[in-house]
Amino acid sequence: MAPYELTSDAGWGCMLRSAQMLLGQALQRRLLGRDWRLPALLQAEPDARLPPRYVQLLRWFADAPDVECRYSIHHMVKLGMQYDKLPGEWYGPTTAAQVLRDLVNLHRREFGGELAMYVPQEGVVYADDVTRLCVSHLDDDPPRDKQPQPQQDGKPPPEFFDPLLHPPTAEDSGDWSTALLILIPLRLGLDQVNERYVPALQKTFEFPQSVGIIGGKKGHSVYFVGTQEDQLHLLDPHDVHPAPELTAAFPTAVRRAEATGNKIIGGQLTDATLFFRVICSSDTSAHSSFFTPAADGGMCPFSVAAHRPDYAASGGDLLMADCLSGDDMNEDEIAGGTGGATGAGEDDEDDYVLL
Repeated sequence: MAPYELTSDAGWGCMLRSAQMLLGQALQRRLLGRDWRLPALLQAEPDARLPPRYVQLLRWFADAPDVECRYSIHHMVKLGMQYDKLPGEWYGPTTAAQVLRDLVNLHRREFGGELAMYVPQEGVVYADDVTRLCVSHLDDDPPRDKQPQPQQDGKPPPEFFDPLLHPPTAEDSGDWSTALLILIPLRLGLDQVNERYVPALQKTFEFPQSVGIIGGKKGHSVYFVGTQEDQLHLLDPHDVHPAPELTAAFPTAVRRAEATGNKIIGGQLTDATLFFRVICSSDTSAHSSFFTPAADGGMCPFSVAAHRPDYAASGGDLLMADCLSGDDMNEDEIAGGTGGATGAGEDDEDDYVLL
């Protein structure tokens, strides 16, 4: 991983690998459908060729700095440097989510990707943000909820085009042009998950929009894929495999490394202190139906609002809005009352609270 002399992500890359697995699952559903399964295909026809779209999906995640490997660990680490993470440093959930978001949305803008991604801050999903991401014409047209007061040159004032001050109205609504993956970084307790959140977290696995949860212990990330009664099923990224080369034998090499099973732990989540709350949806009705019943399974760990607060209209200023939006905040700046980082195993990101 030039210019750094790293040949493996063992010991520091588990959060990035968990994030790759989650994104891969979301993209697989989008490209091949929710019911498609690779093991069943190989058992029925051992010599069967892998579907071209699946091979393309695998290439996106191959460990190489090539442009076609859009979600490789090389590109993730390169983007992570913009968030003050050097290669070889352990990532927390917020930074990993932001890196995935940037890669996915860049892929969508440049190559017409199959997915958009949204990472809300403070545990609040804003419906107008979702609409702007998923309704294509809202990316190009300015909001029309008010008539602007023209300046002396006849042009509308710059603040009229600020989506925080003028969110889209009902007339801006339309059909979604893309599927959406929402990742919600949360802190659900101090040393362990608050038991009030457990029923809601377990209930979210029942919804078809869910693509799982990333969590685990401090410095040890895993990907939770489902639940059965009081047990959680997870995939562990700590099994190290050689990186397959991008040659004609690439699909065969990846097939040999395919995971053959999952691990099971108790469902009380007492050791899981960091989470992504993750949903994947392709239309507004599914998006709305997911959030409503999720709150019925106990204390919901996140909330939904129609619009971002209008701090300027309520007497605040844009600086306050920027501070509270969290979009550009470094995780170290919102540490929960602790001092500076003392090493990769004691990242300040593990200490903040987002409820």
